[in-house]
Amino acid sequence: MFVRNKFVQKRVAFPEYEIIEAAYNPVDIAVKIVHDGRADILMKGNVQTGALIKSVLNKDYGIMKGKLLSHVLFVESPVFHKVFLVTDSAIVTNPDLLHKKAILESAVYALNSIGYKKPKVAVLTAVENVNPKMQETVDAAELKRLNDLGEIKNCIVEGPISTDLALDKEASKIKGFSSPVAGDPDILLMPNLVAGNIAVKIIRLLGQSTVAGLVLGAKAPIVLTSRSTSAKSKFLSIALSVAIANKE
Repeated sequence: MFVRNKFVQKRVAFPEYEIIEAAYNPVDIAVKIVHDGRADILMKGNVQTGALIKSVLNKDYGIMKGKLLSHVLFVESPVFHKVFLVTDSAIVTNPDLLHKKAILESAVYALNSIGYKKPKVAVLTAVENVNPKMQETVDAAELKRLNDLGEIKNCIVEGPISTDLALDKEASKIKGFSSPVAGDPDILLMPNLVAGNIAVKIIRLLGQSTVAGLVLGAKAPIVLTSRSTSAKSKFLSIALSVAIANKE
């Protein structure tokens, strides 16, 4: 009755949708509904992310599809010329090379699903040269090599590449760094969750950017936004999830 009462209080017409009252274990119930094919998108509400992911991974009624879940955040910044995607800032803590490959491919799939034919991927590191003491630069170079060999498809990968070169074409010219990705990325692949999480919060809070976030790798897109995220960002996250779900 809680949901129905809210509609009555707001004097809004009651929608013609099935509303399931779930006083206990609402996360498990929602995941089971998606598992049973009764819903196409799962959305995180006022619950802990860990509780949601635990249910998604459940062996009996979970909705895992691939081997890895990863988070993508679409960003529209007033100081950048196009929408870009940041991954991963919420799920995979310290990805190794294989994890990064899977995260990259999921992000590319998301953009391919909404019309991007060959998105440009910047594999971000602190420097643009390979340094054996900095594993993220080694991984970045290997991801670029795999893309050159055709093992990572439907995208253009550049790495290692520093953030300034990835986002500022003029900086890349000054430093003599030539790449079609420089200054024009569609995807920013972060070296780890800490870097990604800090980056997206700075982008959102100080950059006044509009963002939309979801998790890929499950049988259905999972809308995953911060509980403090604006209604607009949540709406855009749902819209993107619908577009991706329609391609699956």
